Amino acid sequence: MTKRSLNAAAIVLAVMSAVAVSLAVDSFWLQTRIFDTNAVVTAAAPLPKDPAVSTAVAAAAAEAVIESDLVEQIEGALPEEIGFLAPAFSDLAANVVFDATKSLVESDAFTAVWVVMIADTHARAMADLEGTARPSNGVTLDLDEAADAIFNELAGYGIDLVGELETSLGEIVLIQADSLVWPNRFIDVFQTGLWVFPLIAALLLAAAVLIDPLRWRSVQVTGFSVAVVMLLNAAGLALARSATINDADIVNQAAVGKMWDAFATGYIPLAAAVGAIGAIAGLSTWWLRR
Repeated sequence: MTKRSLNAAAIVLAVMSAVAVSLAVDSFWLQTRIFDTNAVVTAAAPLPKDPAVSTAVAAAAAEAVIESDLVEQIEGALPEEIGFLAPAFSDLAANVVFDATKSLVESDAFTAVWVVMIADTHARAMADLEGTARPSNGVTLDLDEAADAIFNELAGYGIDLVGELETSLGEIVLIQADSLVWPNRFIDVFQTGLWVFPLIAALLLAAAVLIDPLRWRSVQVTGFSVAVVMLLNAAGLALARSATINDADIVNQAAVGKMWDAFATGYIPLAAAVGAIGAIAGLSTWWLRR
């Protein structure tokens, strides 16, 4: 091979090594933060006490009251002369349900229900992702699992009228179904990539250094490439978060953002640390080459 060919091959191998490092980081984060149910539950457990999340759940409960046949029930119970006040009573009931539900969701008692709900949601999502078909509804947080606890608590407040309602609070979509196009083989790659990708990165870098006429240049290219790739990964995660929030209902957007932050918080520091190490390695070898 000519010197020019060796130079080109060394650079390609160095960039491929950086990509393998990125995949190793992704595998580590997915395995320890996303694929692990205990880690997900730990990250999600404090969320009910966040005002954005409790407001979204309370709004769903109030919406269930508004969309029910409550107005007709009240109209039937009121004297004909004041039947026109039924919508006002309905709005009042919805406001009472909202305030009571928000207080309940932020309580310690609701956390136990929330943890079970998150664990079940994660188990279903993993079962879908590890299967051959993508989830038809994406990754969603089914609030119906908490509906019984909420409406039973409301009955304790003396709001007996909700006993007649259909206890359905809907769901909060965390990831749209169109975003889940990973076949099970792709998931398997990340699950085994925890040790495979670092090994591949090391072998590619070793090959690049071996054939590069300028030995340190391959390390320099790898370091800078790692910094760039990790920056792109972080930007991609931010774009996915933004797209999911924009697709959510307005009342749920803040809650979806908080949930994304809870699950993805660990990736940004990890990507920043690995990217910084890559940049330092690139700058150091650039200095040495001078």
